[in-house]
Amino acid sequence: MLTMIPRRLCALCALLLLTLGLQAASPAPSHRSAKPISGTVAPTASTPAALPDNVTPLVAATNEFGFRLLTAFGRKGDTQNLLLSPLSLEMALGMTYNGARGETRAAIGKALGVEKMPPATVSAANAQMLGLLHAADSAVTLEIANSLWSSDKAPLNADFRARTARDYDAEVQAVNFGDPGAAKQINSWISNHTGKKIDRLIEKTDAGDILYLVNALYFKGSWQTAFNKKLTATHPFTLPNGKKLPVPMMAATGKFRYQENETFQAIQLPYGKGRFSLLIFLPNADVTLDDIRHALTAANWHRWMLAFKEDQGILRLPRFSARYTGELQQPLTALGMGVAFSGNADFGDMFQKPEGANISDVLHGVALTVDEEGTTAAAATVVKMSKSIHHGPHLAFEMLVDHPFFCAIRDDKTGAVLFLGTIVNPGG
Repeated sequence: MLTMIPRRLCALCALLLLTLGLQAASPAPSHRSAKPISGTVAPTASTPAALPDNVTPLVAATNEFGFRLLTAFGRKGDTQNLLLSPLSLEMALGMTYNGARGETRAAIGKALGVEKMPPATVSAANAQMLGLLHAADSAVTLEIANSLWSSDKAPLNADFRARTARDYDAEVQAVNFGDPGAAKQINSWISNHTGKKIDRLIEKTDAGDILYLVNALYFKGSWQTAFNKKLTATHPFTLPNGKKLPVPMMAATGKFRYQENETFQAIQLPYGKGRFSLLIFLPNADVTLDDIRHALTAANWHRWMLAFKEDQGILRLPRFSARYTGELQQPLTALGMGVAFSGNADFGDMFQKPEGANISDVLHGVALTVDEEGTTAAAATVVKMSKSIHHGPHLAFEMLVDHPFFCAIRDDKTGAVLFLGTIVNPGG
């Protein structure tokens, strides 16, 4: 994180559900008058409401963390769909930040962009964030759940356990990681909290594992104005290799929050009562996904969010489903978190006997489906802690989304990006 998209949508598909690198393989259609199709999408606000003092800097840091992490993947997102949930990752790594000390705490803080915020401040801000996001829109389902899966071989500090349970509403469960059924038990919890969309994030657990810090995120939103299924028609989508793939293309005509510039066309599609929206950024003909990815900074994102204006146009958007599952040790190490994966890690605020404890990996999975009725998205993040040592390696416009694009799902009240990614193949 992804649905409706007008004609020239290039550089702003980078915010919600909650970021993919694209290689524009075909020219964006030129400005032209278009025959109306049908359906009006009501505009939605782009400027977040006033937030508690701790939440504002956390949201800004988390969004930029997602942008930097996307860039850290390099050009991987130019050739395959790449999806991330900055919010899910921040929740899981935020719990981990709670238990780190010294250089390890500084490294995690730097990667997350919260190095100036003590763990207690981040923890309290996340508690406020959870309160703001729960029951945010009666027309949208949003579930956020956290959990700790702990081995009796490495007892948790009472203070860490209490703060995580209080601020992250995390349930704490004892587990025997040497039991072959442990992975199934944790996967079942993740599946139950992601609408069954992510059901096998963990392949197996190891006897050396001592703690899993887990976040699960589920989003289901109906469009404020649904696409008319009768208008969906097959249209070619240009893949990065130049091949034309026939895909079902949804269509709508009406007023949209839209913008275009020398880099991209972008459109904002609201869900439910308008608090959440899908953002699509379609690169112009001479712009690549890599160009968009490197332009994704907090300052540019803020400027792009303010540039949306209500305009009349035609949107043609692929109906699509995309998934991504991967290990994030390498890109997180690139963001400065390497010490947390090494034998020099210090998690003395997490465990009673922290010697040798380090992060062995960070697993992340995202699933996204966009159709005529709305969007379903899910994400899960698992931070694996172990004792083993691992080293880190008249219509004003027409927008035809017929080549790779960037997209994001955003909470317009807090400004938080829930999902983001790049779609290079709408067929999955």
